[in-house]
Amino acid sequence: MNIFENIPFQDENFGYRKLVENNYCLILQIALNPKQSVKEHYANSYLTIIPIMGEVEITLNGVKKSLKEGSIFLVNLNDRMLIENNSERKSSLLVFKSPHPDSFNKDLQ
Repeated sequence: MNIFENIPFQDENFGYRKLVENNYCLILQIALNPKQSVKEHYANSYLTIIPIMGEVEITLNGVKKSLKEGSIFLVNLNDRMLIENNSERKSSLLVFKSPHPDSFNKDLQ
């Protein structure tokens, strides 16, 4: 699979696709048109976020940070986060969740 082909942009909401999924990790590609966002939520695993196209703004526990292509951003479990594309360009990012949220949350029970 080529992450730069058939990027899953959607008209109404952000788009995404699973690139890798196993017991140890989940790798997602998120696609945001201008002015789209991933609503505020709590991280259900440890995340590494890498924008591969355009720019995004991430609000983490109330602190806003701008990320450009190629930046690496780390998110801890249970951090409150919001991802926004406030630019006029499409953006796409890779999200590495490790361990896989399903495996991780099962281990905590």
